[in-house]
Amino acid sequence: MRKRILLTFVLLLVLSPVLFLADANSRERPKITFVQRVVDGDTLVLANGERVRLIGINSPEKGEPCFEEAGDFLASAVSGKAVELFFDSERQDKYGRTLAYVFVDEKHANLLLVKQGFAVAFPFEPNLRFAKEFSDAEQSARSQGRGCLWQ
Repeated sequence: MRKRILLTFVLLLVLSPVLFLADANSRERPKITFVQRVVDGDTLVLANGERVRLIGINSPEKGEPCFEEAGDFLASAVSGKAVELFFDSERQDKYGRTLAYVFVDEKHANLLLVKQGFAVAFPFEPNLRFAKEFSDAEQSARSQGRGCLWQ
């Protein structure tokens, strides 16, 4: 019995660095890239021409109130800057756009748009990693009359 326990312990010691490295390599790494331009309050174009749809939020469409302001807010946050893209369950939408959570200067751009009243929470399964944060941010922005959506 002691030999079995000792053997198990030795195996764990030998294999633990391998298991740790495997776990470290499986962690999500962000895609780091530059933003070429902003299409609207929830879509942008990367330097390589790839279109990115911000996951979990929805901003006004062209012709709707707050469309210009939402796009301008996103543009001021990300245009010409390096951004980190993090992904959820789905990597593309039905239009071929990349679906991502966009971080710039260590700030979550998707969440900022909702917090400042330029977008609403838009949970869309299965991409729900930040659904609660977006919902809470929308309620706060709405109750405080922030941005052009809630004035």
